[in-house]
Parts: sequence; C-alpha cells; structure tokens
Amino acid sequence: MKILSPEKSAVFFRDMANMLETGLSLSRIFFIMEESTHDPALINACRKIAEDLEAGRSLAAAFELCGVFAPIAVTALKAGERAGNLPVVMALLADYFDFMANVQKQFINAAVYPAVVLLILGGAFVYMACVVMPQVAVLLPAESMQGPMTKIFLMMGKSITVFWPAIVVLGAAMIILMVWARGRHRRVLEHAMMRLPVWGRIKKDLELGLCFFNLYVLQKSGIPLDAALNELSAGEGGVSVFHFEQCRQYLLGGLGLSEAFSRDGYFPRVIPDTIRLGEEMGRYEEYFERLFRYFYRSFEMRVNSFIALIQPALFIVCAAFIAGFACAFLKPVYANLTNMGMMLH
Repeated sequence: MKILSPEKSAVFFRDMANMLETGLSLSRIFFIMEESTHDPALINACRKIAEDLEAGRSLAAAFELCGVFAPIAVTALKAGERAGNLPVVMALLADYFDFMANVQKQFINAAVYPAVVLLILGGAFVYMACVVMPQVAVLLPAESMQGPMTKIFLMMGKSITVFWPAIVVLGAAMIILMVWARGRHRRVLEHAMMRLPVWGRIKKDLELGLCFFNLYVLQKSGIPLDAALNELSAGEGGVSVFHFEQCRQYLLGGLGLSEAFSRDGYFPRVIPDTIRLGEEMGRYEEYFERLFRYFYRSFEMRVNSFIALIQPALFIVCAAFIAGFACAFLKPVYANLTNMGMMLH
C-alpha cells in the first residue's frame, strides 16, 4: 500500500493533535476524520484503525497495520502510548511531516526552472537542427559555409538528424543504468554524489538536518537514545545514516555520544561540540533540535544560492545559443540578401 505524502500526513496528524486536546475518544476522532476527509486512502485508513482499536489493538499497532503511514510515525506512537503523551507526539509528527513537505517543495522549486529551460532549449535546438537549418543552409553563400560557427552548427544538426535513434537509445540506457546502480550500488552512488562541488554540500546539509530532526522527534516522544539511533539506522537514508550507525556502534563500545561523533571525520566540528552541551545539560532532544535548525538553515541558504547561480547561467546559455545561431546563419543570409538587393538595383 502506498505511503501517504508528507503534506497529507502533516494535515492528518495536526488534526489528530487538535482533536486529542479536546478530550474526544480515539474511536470518535477516527469517525470524525473519516467523515471529514475526501481522500480515499485516509478514509480507508481511518476505518481500519477504528476497527483495529475496537478489536483491542494498540493505536501504534493499528497505524502499522493500515500500512499508509511512514515508519517513524509508528515508532513515535509506540513511545507516546507508553508515556501517555499522545497529543504531544501527534503535534511532533505534524511538525516532522510539515518539514518533509517543505523540503520536497524546495527541491521541486529548485529543479523545475532549470529543467523546463533545458527542455525548451533542447527542443528548440532539435527543431532548428532538423527543420530550420537545412532550409536556411540553402540560402547561405558558399564562402560563409566555411565559417567555424556555421560548420559547428551544421555538424551538430546533421548528427542529430542522422543519429537521433542512437541518441534516444543511449539516453534510455543511461536512465536504466542509473536506476540499476541506485538499487544495487546505492552506497557507492550516494558517496559519489556527496563529492559533487555544489550538490554534495546541499545533500549533506539536508541529510544531517533530517537525521537530527528524526532523533529530536523520537527522543521527544520518549524513546531512549540508543533505540532512537537504532531506529534511525534501520530506516532508508543516504550516506549520513550510515555514519550515524557507525556512531551508534561507538556508543555501544562505551564512548559518549559527543566523542562518538568526534571519532567519525564525516561530521562537522559543530556536531560533537553541540552534543557535548546536550550531554552536560542532560537534554539531548533540545540540542538535536538546535542542530536540525542549524543544518536546515544551511540547506536553505545553499539551495537559494544554487537557484541564484543557475538562473543567470541558463540565461547565458540561451543567449549564447541564439547569438551563435545568428552568427552562423542569420548574419550570412542577411548579408547575401543585401548583396542581391544591391545587384538588382
């Protein structure tokens, strides 16, 4: 069964937290949620959870059996039931899924503009190479055909016209290879992505922020530190999750958490220094939240810088393409037509 999107999950848990604060029983809450939502997946989930509660199952078990909520929700609810602080846990989960929804929106906003521009630019070039260039080339004077820019454009146009099936097959093969590599060699691919100059830092800040927010939610829900780290390591994640598991192993070996983070060179110095404050104060969750906010602010700053850099870069590419086409074809054609007009006069 498909997991609910972060946006839908955030609204669901926010409504749950608000209704729990009113003192309504869980069975009544799920009846109201079922009646008020128009999403088929949520309607079925509310109905199934209510049935499981009536059958004597715990709330966390009912959420797990319905199969539409992320694993962190089930883990947090288990701790919330034990500690008797379900409204707090529901509010925390709403914040968590709000964060995940915002991250998705930021990635979409960062990726859509360059993707659309590149798609339009690529489509325009293919059209010009296959349709416009052959027609315009007939009008070119013989001497302009020897120009370097004209030769480059004509060669690229001819290559696309002749080899387009091979280009399509090669593109499809590259996509299939990337999907295969992600499934079979995910860790190697993730490490390679981390080494990219701009993307690597964005990805690392996001992963670290997400890991610390997971730990904050789990600790705030009442889950012990070792269990929270184990839960984090058991979930899907990138390179950062692997290094958090290494820290957990150091922790099991008798090291303190700040010392474990210091031992692994992957983590920036700010992490063990901040964690050390949490150890001294005995409030890990508070300092996990501080680290989450630190890395999330860094992630936002880097994404905004990337967008600010990519927009003018794409404009320059578009301008260079238009200027190159004008120099290669339009200028010689215009000069040829001018000469012909002068000869007629």
